[in-house]
Amino acid sequence: DEVVYVQDSEFEIIRNGEYSDILKEYNKKNYERSDKYTNGILIINKNGDGLMVDTQGYDYARYKAYAPQVGEYIKKQQTMEMRQRANIELNLYVPLNVTRWDYECDAEESVDENDYVAEIREAVQRENRFETERGLAEYLDAGKVKEKVYKITPAVEMYNGKLLGVAKCLLTENLDAEELDNLKEYCVGQFSDGWGEGFEQREISTSDGNIYVHFWEYSNTYYIKTEEEMSEPSLSQGMQGMSV
Repeated sequence: DEVVYVQDSEFEIIRNGEYSDILKEYNKKNYERSDKYTNGILIINKNGDGLMVDTQGYDYARYKAYAPQVGEYIKKQQTMEMRQRANIELNLYVPLNVTRWDYECDAEESVDENDYVAEIREAVQRENRFETERGLAEYLDAGKVKEKVYKITPAVEMYNGKLLGVAKCLLTENLDAEELDNLKEYCVGQFSDGWGEGFEQREISTSDGNIYVHFWEYSNTYYIKTEEEMSEPSLSQGMQGMSV
């Protein structure tokens, strides 16, 4: 009836038939104590091993069966189900900072990103070699956002005559305000310390020499916005849509 991912310590508690707060909460939500029907919950640890537990309404595993590596199977099934339901597109836009090294001044200088659209787009596509079809969504922490966001793919797009970075998201259902903020924060983290940190170190060859593309920079003008927020008038200088 429900799949719950737990730390190894909690997994061992349930495996040993001890009292479990997780099972208590599960029973409180779903069942009354009974010996006449089965209450099913699948507990999975960090390694993907599972326990198929029948609580019968008790706060411990009344009956259980060990299922090694069942987590991988569940993950594939969940991904397949999400893929079928993911039909909501959400784009999150960020400014790009494109630079090259000025050897005469021995310093980095900014260049116009619009001069290198094709080269930048091709470089982003090369970088997007993910372990799974979910792209950056694979690394979201467990929770509502990960359950709703099927896929995240970095890209670049022209918007109002300017090349911008984009986190192209595919959702199974709309996010509430808090979930959207969490997703924005996650994408900024990927652009600053994850995917983007690696990408900004890759040389991109152009006819004018090598350039470097940054999806994040420490600046009070940096922002991450939905398309709707992009069309809203800015009330002040600085980051609109989310502050980091």
